[in-house]
Amino acid sequence: MNLPHGLQRMGLVLATALAVSLSGCREGTDALRVVTWNLRFDNPGDGPDAWPNRRDEVMAWIRAEDADLLAFQEALVSQVRELEETLPGYVRLGVGRDDGSEAGEFSPLFYRTDRFDIVEQGTWWLSERPDSVGSVGWDAALPRIATWARLRERGSGRSLVFVSTHFDHVGALARFESARLLSGRLSGAPSDEPVILAGDFNFADTSDAWQALSRAGWTDAYVAAGRPAPRGTFTGFDPGTPEGERIDYVFVRGDAAVRAYRADSPMQGERRASDHRPVTVDLAW
Repeated sequence: MNLPHGLQRMGLVLATALAVSLSGCREGTDALRVVTWNLRFDNPGDGPDAWPNRRDEVMAWIRAEDADLLAFQEALVSQVRELEETLPGYVRLGVGRDDGSEAGEFSPLFYRTDRFDIVEQGTWWLSERPDSVGSVGWDAALPRIATWARLRERGSGRSLVFVSTHFDHVGALARFESARLLSGRLSGAPSDEPVILAGDFNFADTSDAWQALSRAGWTDAYVAAGRPAPRGTFTGFDPGTPEGERIDYVFVRGDAAVRAYRADSPMQGERRASDHRPVTVDLAW
């Protein structure tokens, strides 16, 4: 299904701003903090990097960020439930990609209940049949999903659309077509309503998929913030290994400006808390 009926086609205007320190960015009612993080699924085969060994640091970091909107990837249902317990001031949306319920990885999103009310929400499968549960698209190796929500801010009545997604790690065509699919399905919002697309896209910013989003009017928050270091977001668990590519993104379209960007490095002892860096973006709404 598409976004709510009656929404006018979005304009491609997006104000961007130079990066500033994240401290103080949220002063005033225009501040909006977004986090996206691939948590790495609960895999007992990860040995010292298995989820029970790093869960506490992951949760502590998330709580400390105090974000308005959170997007996660690779979370299994047990991890989703732990996130819900850790974040009592938030509501979780999203389903497992395998059965549309609890099976398989989630790409859940969380929003602050003291700031937002839910208007509409849903899940799309990144395939030629986006409303078909469990469908696999193009040359993808696995089912892939996008969890979306339209939220209304309490008091002001302003609304935004927030999306958490995880593109396929194998299929280049699937990543390109997934970018086109989401861009098309999210094209119906009015120009004063921000649309925030966050997640693990498994592509570089030189890829055809990144170019497809750029041509459709999406702004890459990292670019808008002046490309701050560190660049890479896929790192592996060992901090001594070379930094990988930037594959985790926050894209914005509509009436919002990028104030700051940070790719953090939470640690659990001498190991990273996940094999991806979490990305924090502050927006002016």
